[in-house]
Amino acid sequence: MKITAVAAPSHRLDPEAKTSRPIRAHSIRAAGVLAAVAVLGFLSWFRLPEVTRGTLWAEDAAVFLADTMSIGAWQSIADPYAGYLHTIPRLVSGIAYTVAPIDAYATLVSFLSCVVVAAVSVGTYFLSAQIFPTGATA
Repeated sequence: MKITAVAAPSHRLDPEAKTSRPIRAHSIRAAGVLAAVAVLGFLSWFRLPEVTRGTLWAEDAAVFLADTMSIGAWQSIADPYAGYLHTIPRLVSGIAYTVAPIDAYATLVSFLSCVVVAAVSVGTYFLSAQIFPTGATA
C-alpha cells in the first residue's frame, strides 16, 4: 500500500464540490451594491439644503477647480496640495469639470461627494460583514 501526500486544498480534490459562487450570484450582488450606492447617494444629496448643493466650498473652488483648469483634469490628480495627495477630491473635481458645464460644477461636486460617501458606507458595511454578522446586537 502506497501513501501519497497531496498538497492541494480538499475542495480541489472533489470536482463536484462548488466552493465559489456562480457568476450570476456575483452579478446580482454587484448590482445590489451599485443600487445601494445610488440610492444612498441620492438620499444624502436630497437631504442637503438647496443653497448647500450649489455652493463651492474652500478647496473645491480655490484649489481643486483652479488646478483642474490650469494643469488639466487628469494631470491634477497626482498634484499634491499642502503636502498631501488629495486623490478622491481631485478625481471628483476632474469628473465634474469634464462632464458638465462650469456653471453646474458646484452642484455636480456636491452630488459626487454624496456618492463617494455612500460608496464608502456600503463598502464598510460589506467589508465588515465577516467581523460583525448581520443581526448582531451591541
